[in-house]
Amino acid sequence: MRGKLRFSTILVFSLILALLGNFPSSVTAQEKATPAVPPPSETFTPLPEESPTESEILPSETFTPLPEPSATSIPASPTPENIKQIAGDYVEDEILIRLSPSTRSVQTTTKDCFANEQVKITSELGAIGAVLLKLDGISVSAAIAHVANCPNILFAEPNYHLYATDTFPNDPNFSNQYGLTAIHAPQGWDTTTGSAAVIIAIIDTGVDLTHPDLAGKIVAGYDFVNGDAVPDDDNGHGTHVAGIAAASSNNGAGVAGVSWGARIMPIKVLNSGAGGSFANAASGIIWATDHGAQIINLSLGGSSNSSIFQNAIDYAYAHGVTLVAASGNSGNGTILYPARYPNVIAVGATDLNNNLAVFSNYGAELDVVAPGVNIYSTWLGNHYQNDSGTSMSTPYVSGLAAILRGISGSGSPANLAWTMKSTALDLGAPGRDDYYGDGLIQMDAAIALLWITPTFTPTQTSSPQPPRPTSGYTPPAVLPTATFSATPSPTAIPTETAFTPPTAIPSYQADDGAADLIALATPTKAEFDNSSNQKKSLLPCIGSLCVLFGVFLFWLGLQMKKNAR
Repeated sequence: MRGKLRFSTILVFSLILALLGNFPSSVTAQEKATPAVPPPSETFTPLPEESPTESEILPSETFTPLPEPSATSIPASPTPENIKQIAGDYVEDEILIRLSPSTRSVQTTTKDCFANEQVKITSELGAIGAVLLKLDGISVSAAIAHVANCPNILFAEPNYHLYATDTFPNDPNFSNQYGLTAIHAPQGWDTTTGSAAVIIAIIDTGVDLTHPDLAGKIVAGYDFVNGDAVPDDDNGHGTHVAGIAAASSNNGAGVAGVSWGARIMPIKVLNSGAGGSFANAASGIIWATDHGAQIINLSLGGSSNSSIFQNAIDYAYAHGVTLVAASGNSGNGTILYPARYPNVIAVGATDLNNNLAVFSNYGAELDVVAPGVNIYSTWLGNHYQNDSGTSMSTPYVSGLAAILRGISGSGSPANLAWTMKSTALDLGAPGRDDYYGDGLIQMDAAIALLWITPTFTPTQTSSPQPPRPTSGYTPPAVLPTATFSATPSPTAIPTETAFTPPTAIPSYQADDGAADLIALATPTKAEFDNSSNQKKSLLPCIGSLCVLFGVFLFWLGLQMKKNAR
């Protein structure tokens, strides 16, 4: 009986083990019912799904709101003891006051502070709590001192004068040089006054080499009339022209030139009577080109065409030299040579009122105009005088061309010519015409077209930003097809690439100064499946062992039964 009981117990136990080996595990069922989680070594916390705050998307330079003005943060108002410290150029019968943020009525506050007959409210700057007051019977200093005793008024100050920031030289005869004002030279000088790296060749009667307003600007030249290296002026014409283009400026003496920085290369091809030949002029052009001149001024002309002369012009032009020449002083419709040649900028003359000078030649070849009547400039023997002619107009254009040439990336002679023409002040009939060409040159607009203001590029930004405008001047939308136009450097456009999930902590990848935030590493579905399958694969193995062990116990029970018999 005991043998049968033992056999029955072993048999039941073996069957239980066999069933356990094939029954689905509770862990497996739970894993099937719930999403898998990453292994402990790669755990992550999902980020909350909400809009990023301003501090998350802006660079490190965060914005701090301005505090509300308070009496303690405002400088103390002047008192009778320090009234004498009020100085400056201001409107004699006006003051500005700043009201307390708690002020409810401008009228009441002003009335409480001043008698009605003393002040009148002229205007209000509500955004900053300021008021402009017109004074009647009280001085600016007394009114400011009085405000110190008024509640709800934080401070008062004079209404100072404000002026345009045009750059005016201290040369004593600048007031006689209306031509510089006409071409907006002071406004242009605010940006640049020219580079000493640029040389203007004055091909003329020579230049007074010892003139105080020119001597410091002169480089080596040549005299093709006398065949020597001393191109001194024995007429005065070349000296006058040189001073207009590039006299020493802002030096407290004499006159100002268009380009303060450019240097002067004197080339003498005209004699003391201001006469010469095409051969000498052609030789002068080639010599100047070979010796580093970037601008050539030709305040001379003739009515005949010369292939040799034109060949010399083309030689200089091919070497990157800008050539500027006078249209002529006959007052007719024929432009003289060399101004008539295609590769030369032809210049006509205007007067004080921007009208065409009666002597100025005109025609289809005319490019621009510049002041040419009663132009005050340098003369022989440390003297200065007025002179008129398209010869005087030409160096205005040469001086501006020199300034533009000194700007990095200004381009070819064709581009300099187009820059001056496209920014000129339109005179006469709308658009280009034969009397004024494209118009009166304007220095500030021409400089603005080429000038590039350096901008700071942050080392880290959250998103691409549009480029800032480099100036307020907008170039024409259509560029001439026959002239040079600057081509901007291509900007690399980022291309989309396949995303590879990172396997570690988040990181910042720098790309040309921009930073992109990479999300926390997210294990892939395959990685989760592999991890779960590794756990589940152990369960069938354990079940199989249980079955085998149960069979073994069943066999053992049979043997024990047999032995019991």
